[in-house]
Amino acid sequence: MNGPAYRRLTWDEVQPGQRLPPARDQLDVGRVVASAAATWTFFGGHTDADYARSVQGRDHVYLATGPILGLLDRYVTSWAGPEAFLAKRSVRMVDSLYAGDDLRFGGVVTRTWVDDTRGYRRALVEIDVQIRNGTDAACVLATVCYQLPQDDASG
Repeated sequence: MNGPAYRRLTWDEVQPGQRLPPARDQLDVGRVVASAAATWTFFGGHTDADYARSVQGRDHVYLATGPILGLLDRYVTSWAGPEAFLAKRSVRMVDSLYAGDDLRFGGVVTRTWVDDTRGYRRALVEIDVQIRNGTDAACVLATVCYQLPQDDASG
């Protein structure tokens, strides 16, 4: 069976300083509420605009942590390909991602190395990722580490 073609990025193709292609995504009320329902995060700030505004003083309903992690991972794997494997993630939420926000993603490779401390080789790539809103404010700052496949020759 032939599946869809995809880009297979290998560790050998990645260098520190390399930028990931920018990406954009529009966040609407339906996606915020649906993601809360899909992750069983039935807290008022994620599902009820009146609650978010009046009780919490927020601008609108906002994404829960789980869906934000999913957006981060999707951004990186869109660049790296489906063979990329998440090894570690560190995330700092600076501000909320609200319904109506025009999300902008950017990332830069900060380090590549081969780790063999676990008894096997892992070709690792560390990437700093930002998610910004429509006013260019950094809302999510993350450092992610992914294991990538190596070229057969490098081993």
